[in-house]
Amino acid sequence: MKYTKTSVKPRGIGLVLGAILVLAAIAAGVLSVVWREHVQPQPRKVTATQPSVPVGTEVSLIGRIQAQHTVMVSVPVQGKIDVFHVEIGQEVFEGQLLAQIKSESLTGAEEQSTQLAERARDKLNDLEAALITARLEASRARAVAIRSRSDYDRSEKAYQRQKMLLGAGATPRLIFEKTEKEYLTNQAESASLETLAQQAEGRVDSLQKDRDSAQKTLDENNRELERVKVDLSSAEVHSPVDGVVVGRRGNAGDDVDRTMKDLFQIATGLSQLAVVVEPEPRVLARIRPGQPAVVTITEAQNQPLAAEVKNVEKGQVTVEFTSPDPSVKPGLTAQVRIKLT
Repeated sequence: MKYTKTSVKPRGIGLVLGAILVLAAIAAGVLSVVWREHVQPQPRKVTATQPSVPVGTEVSLIGRIQAQHTVMVSVPVQGKIDVFHVEIGQEVFEGQLLAQIKSESLTGAEEQSTQLAERARDKLNDLEAALITARLEASRARAVAIRSRSDYDRSEKAYQRQKMLLGAGATPRLIFEKTEKEYLTNQAESASLETLAQQAEGRVDSLQKDRDSAQKTLDENNRELERVKVDLSSAEVHSPVDGVVVGRRGNAGDDVDRTMKDLFQIATGLSQLAVVVEPEPRVLARIRPGQPAVVTITEAQNQPLAAEVKNVEKGQVTVEFTSPDPSVKPGLTAQVRIKLT
């Protein structure tokens, strides 16, 4: 058997060597990037710092006017907002109707109480009419019974006299018997009419008791109806003070309950006002409570009003001032000038 040698072609070896060189180049590139990120120092970012504001500089800030004193109006009953009667910025007076809350439970209770009261009133009216009729019938029956009793008493006296005369033989028996018959008839009739009169009077007594009971029921139903009406009236939200509405929550149809304590916000003491401004940090750092300030308002002909910084917190500055002009109200825009310290 003859053996032959297999030779490797030069072209195949070249391809393999080329692939190895490419992989080596890629690996070298990756190592170079990793080395630069972790070994070479990174350049620092330079942040520009704002220059500080010189002492004595007067800054002008714009803010919105608000009241120093605000009264919260809560929701009186659970239900849905039926209608709002005032808008934000509107002046209101103490006792003015602000909104109405619709409570289905209270409405249902009112309807039920009204129906019960009406039925009780109708029953009372019927009983009073029946009582009047019964009293008239009892009065007539008593009058008839009295006349019958009078006739009975008269016939009894005549009978007793004729009986005595008959015993003495001084009157005919025929007259005695006639007198006796009339006496017995009047006696039976008087007893019958007395019974009818007593029955009529008994009916009056019974109707009187029913009438008194119906009156008691009506009084109770009326008291319950009044209580429900009071509850319904409490579903009306009224202003507790004079002032200006500066806040309002919700919309018609929204569910509300007693936990909502700020359905309305009403500003009071409208001469005592404040302006809230938000200065930039470098200005904010130079403002302190108690610093004097000046407030100007377009609606007040830009007359300078003396003011004072009340507090500085959470990036806001509150400046309080007194306004002699009633046209200046919460919600307007004001300019505040403060000399920094």
